[in-house]
Amino acid sequence: MEIITIESRAYKEIIKRLDKITRFVKIYSNDDEWVDEYEICQYLKVSKRTLQRLRKEQMLNYSKATGKPRYKISEVRRMLNEGLVRCNPDNLQILIDNFNKNA
Repeated sequence: MEIITIESRAYKEIIKRLDKITRFVKIYSNDDEWVDEYEICQYLKVSKRTLQRLRKEQMLNYSKATGKPRYKISEVRRMLNEGLVRCNPDNLQILIDNFNKNA
């Protein structure tokens, strides 16, 4: 067995970089997760009617589970990137963070 030693400063820097990578992976790995209409409306400050209009015009992909529409986080991200609704992009991050807490 080989033992490798490093300075504590270098170790802390490695840990800090790993934390950044972990946060990045968490943000983009959730794109396939599903959120419900209530969560989108609450965090993105859009109305149910807006989401209904986007569904009707086939501008927003969704799935119905137990009678309620659900949306992939990647679809919500696309909706914001394409400017289909106006919203503070930080609100999407809050939605994802909340999803991570409850998952």
